[in-house]
Amino acid sequence: MKNKISLFKSVILMFAIVLLTGCTSPGSNSNPNSKPVESGKLKEVHEAVKAAYGENYIPSMPFDDIQIEEKFGIKKDIVKEIIAEGPMMSTNVDVFIGVEAVEGQADEIEKALQTYKKELEEDTLQYPMNIPKIKSSVVLKVDNYVFFLQLGEINTDGKDEAEQLAFAEAEVKKAVDAVYEILGK
Repeated sequence: MKNKISLFKSVILMFAIVLLTGCTSPGSNSNPNSKPVESGKLKEVHEAVKAAYGENYIPSMPFDDIQIEEKFGIKKDIVKEIIAEGPMMSTNVDVFIGVEAVEGQADEIEKALQTYKKELEEDTLQYPMNIPKIKSSVVLKVDNYVFFLQLGEINTDGKDEAEQLAFAEAEVKKAVDAVYEILGK
């Protein structure tokens, strides 16, 4: 019953976010007069995200091409460059995925990462401490760059689910801000 209530709250929250932000993807370049983001910035973004978390940046195990395709649904032929890392220990769920897509393929990568995010949210075997972090994870598209960001500390002092979720959202915002700082959006 608790899982159903949590799922219902997540659906309501996602609906509210969609209503408040409109129908464009977060970070999508909807202004036709703005310049496209420069190619080759992925490593710089990754370093900025790592710096934003300092010693609390946990992903240290790179995913290989097979894992990237099977786990995340991203095919190698639509990727110009990718950095994908996860935790060494399965009790932690921190993941950084940054992709510079081949021209015209960013929407396909965004769709694959949204599907992965949804699968995580529906996985009832998650450790309870990780649920707020999973719910607050972000798929972010900026021009030809697409990111899956599930990062940050866990709030061990949170008394209720809403407080823990707000903390997790503030934590992942550090990564979102770092991405925008480097990509200039």
